[in-house]
Amino acid sequence: MSQQHDIDREKVALYLDHYDAITDVVATFDDEWDAYSQQWGQELRDALTEDAVRTAENTDDGYPAVTVPRGNADAERWIFRDSGGDWQHVFKYGWVRREHEPELLEQRADDSNDLRIGFYHRMSDGSNKHVAISDRELRFNFRCMGSNPTTFRDIYNDEFDERHSEIEDALSGTNAVTTGNKRTMIRGAYAIDATESSEFFDAYTAALHRAFVDLIVDNEELIRLLTAAFEDSIEQYR
Repeated sequence: MSQQHDIDREKVALYLDHYDAITDVVATFDDEWDAYSQQWGQELRDALTEDAVRTAENTDDGYPAVTVPRGNADAERWIFRDSGGDWQHVFKYGWVRREHEPELLEQRADDSNDLRIGFYHRMSDGSNKHVAISDRELRFNFRCMGSNPTTFRDIYNDEFDERHSEIEDALSGTNAVTTGNKRTMIRGAYAIDATESSEFFDAYTAALHRAFVDLIVDNEELIRLLTAAFEDSIEQYR
């Protein structure tokens, strides 16, 4: 038998000897992960102590929000939709609209007839969860949502491409890049600096904090460009 085979047999024996403890540890972590997926928004809001961020009232359905003042312009309201499950959204009020009406929404329309852009991180998807746990990396991305009508996605991609060089300039010096993808258009990567498992969720929140400051609070130009592309796309689509 090969040396690797002997090592594998030893691992199997260890697994069987400690099966109950391993199962308990995994179940405990999964429970904590599921709980965190419904409270990261509050954790992030509490962590945003920058002078450029103000706590805002929760949305009507209870999701945390903050405002980001922009000079002489109206303050932007940002919503942290910590809904549990897979897709976890961070979006500016005004980035979710009725498909054929001027109404601004805090969440998806009840009948799903809406147009949406926003940042997101995923918590149930296997590959993203593995990257977060194993590689200790948060993927924080910007997307023209896949639920949007194909025609609208095509229009938004054209508007994004027209501003591509400006968007790349705005991303210079951040931890994010453009992807060339028609849905997930910007990909950000932020280290989850946890040295011990007990610190993991605090470190995840810290990574979200860095992403939010990097791409939103300190990047007025990026948000202006993404918003302008959205507004022009809606005008064309309607």
